[in-house]
Amino acid sequence: MSADTLTAIPHNGEVERNILGVLMLAPERIGEAAERLDPHEFFFSLNRKIYSAMLDLDAAGKPIDVFTLYEVLARDKELEDAGGLAFLSSLDKLAYKKAPLGDYARIVKEAGALRRVLALCESTTAQISEGRRSAEVLDAVAADFDSIRDDNRSLERGPVHISIVTKELAPVLERAANGTSQMIGTLTGYPDIDRLTAGWQPSDYCILAARPSAGKTALAIEFALRQLRAGNPTAFFSLEMSRESILQRMVCREAGVDSQRLRCGRLSADDLKKIFAAVARVDAMPLWIDDSAGLRASDLRWRLRSLTKRHGIKFAVVDYLQLLRSPGKDRFESVTNSSIELKAAAKELGQLNGGTLLALSQLNRAGAGVSPRLEHLRESGQLEQDGDVIFLLKDAEPTNNGQVQPSTKILEIAKQRNGPCQDIRMTFLPAVGGFEQSAFGEPEVWDSKARAGNDFEQ
Repeated sequence: MSADTLTAIPHNGEVERNILGVLMLAPERIGEAAERLDPHEFFFSLNRKIYSAMLDLDAAGKPIDVFTLYEVLARDKELEDAGGLAFLSSLDKLAYKKAPLGDYARIVKEAGALRRVLALCESTTAQISEGRRSAEVLDAVAADFDSIRDDNRSLERGPVHISIVTKELAPVLERAANGTSQMIGTLTGYPDIDRLTAGWQPSDYCILAARPSAGKTALAIEFALRQLRAGNPTAFFSLEMSRESILQRMVCREAGVDSQRLRCGRLSADDLKKIFAAVARVDAMPLWIDDSAGLRASDLRWRLRSLTKRHGIKFAVVDYLQLLRSPGKDRFESVTNSSIELKAAAKELGQLNGGTLLALSQLNRAGAGVSPRLEHLRESGQLEQDGDVIFLLKDAEPTNNGQVQPSTKILEIAKQRNGPCQDIRMTFLPAVGGFEQSAFGEPEVWDSKARAGNDFEQ
């Protein structure tokens, strides 16, 4: 490699050697380095080999010094060409025990990330030259860039002392002490849901699941509208319905006008007045709708990240996750990968703006009379594993006389990592596509005999 080529590649050999020197002087700090750096992030191959040997010695419970390292690397030609034992002995000459390993690691990691970006650009150029389709190239590039970004973020979000975390909690405690807030999350707009979940929690990946035509899109729109009325910027990714249909539902709900009358052109003068007023209100709301068909999960994650950085998105809806495209040898693996992407997107949304992601999901069609359960989540057990809160929307059970009230729905909190699992009665308003919390009685608690000990996830 020529000197000019070497100069053009991001690297810092002096810092790499200083890290090795610090570890020679203070081998007890090897864990501190291992938390932050992988061997592949060193540019010079000999430095990479020495660092790997240090990690191997530590894992084996052996001391890290000149002689143990030389024993591991004695047959390495590159080490012998550099001076062998004398080279290892020289590593600690410019280092000192209390050097800032964290800062050194950040420099090496930054250079390593830039090299990966350069390599990705070269790979992308080669793929284009080979005549590969743009969709294939974009998929590969998006996945690789996400990997680089995640690795970089891992250094920023590494282990911290609890005193740092308590400082981050201080504003929440201050608001509670002043009586200005009773919960950490954002109000959902439904008192019973807020009471049970403490609102939409930052970084939560929530799933709203129901069988086809059970009203899950209507409830998702209701959740979104209640965020928008509170002034919280919202993103709505609709893979099933057009943006015009979503807008029509929102306007009818906001106006309180029967959507069927709008579709059939049978609006009265009073209806028109309400519709125009509702359109004006919705038009002013901080809402972004993406109705791209066949959207890739990785693209959704990128788009949500970009929207959040530009517009401060606080709440995001994905309708619905089984329609997302993700790589996989079969449907199960594809849905699994989509859920993993959405989980990562929810975490990023929380880190960027304290937001929450709600993904809608289909349920398998169980037999007649079988109430929906978590195991009915369609096509992947990953959904049950990934979801921080999982809502199941279903019809109310028949009354004593065998009658079912079509306007009564049950929103079951079937899973919640940090809170109770209960049923909440909801009143469905099919004419306007809305949901209100039922005014009669407290939410129904799950059968204590069937769910004893499972109110909280352990």
